[in-house]
Amino acid sequence: MWYQTQQRLTGKNRMREIIEQSSSAVNNILFRDGNGTKGIDPKQAFVNGTVNVVSEFSFGLTFDYDDPSIPQVISFK
Repeated sequence: MWYQTQQRLTGKNRMREIIEQSSSAVNNILFRDGNGTKGIDPKQAFVNGTVNVVSEFSFGLTFDYDDPSIPQVISFK
């Protein structure tokens, strides 16, 4: 499994690309949800972004930021 992860992450700046994609998606979510008159709690957007970076590094998959299965992934024990 480690070999597959290493193969997936090789290449010029692949790690940076994964982090930048997640960061961009978090920013989009914050702009989308924070466009109202009341404030927002950014915790879920940041947690989802972190989950996506870790799951992309580990398993090669990401979740949509509105995916209802993210809380299940976060609470996995």
